[in-house]
Amino acid sequence: MSDRTDDTPAFPSPPVIAPNGRRLTRGSVGMSLRAYAAIHLRHPDSGIGWLDNMIRAANGAQPAPTQTPKKPQLTIEPGTAGALALELVGRATAGGGRLPAAEAPDLKTRCALDALEKFGFVTSAESPLGRNFALTDKGREQLAALREAEGGAE
Repeated sequence: MSDRTDDTPAFPSPPVIAPNGRRLTRGSVGMSLRAYAAIHLRHPDSGIGWLDNMIRAANGAQPAPTQTPKKPQLTIEPGTAGALALELVGRATAGGGRLPAAEAPDLKTRCALDALEKFGFVTSAESPLGRNFALTDKGREQLAALREAEGGAE
């Protein structure tokens, strides 16, 4: 039985002996045994998506459909930094204004504002005084749900 694994290089390089006698290795250069076997056997099981698709195409088969990654979702629980940040923006924008980023009370809230923007709950715009935040429609819906949940919990 061989001590080779799927990740062992198919064509390993011999070690190099340095002038001081130390043995130096060149690392794993080239394709793995698994990739080599998949190509040689024309069996799309290399574990490398693009290579498996090439093998399927060479065999006359259709490439496997690519899966669209699911968009990450953000759940905002009452009492969290995200809920506090959403509430701050909601209060500041109630009269049509915007929340200046500088008015976020702490780093955790500023980070929460960035996350809320990334997931589409708030939007920001640059002004001469810095970044300002406003709620999106999605943010207004989430804020209403949070306020309802907090009101119903009492």
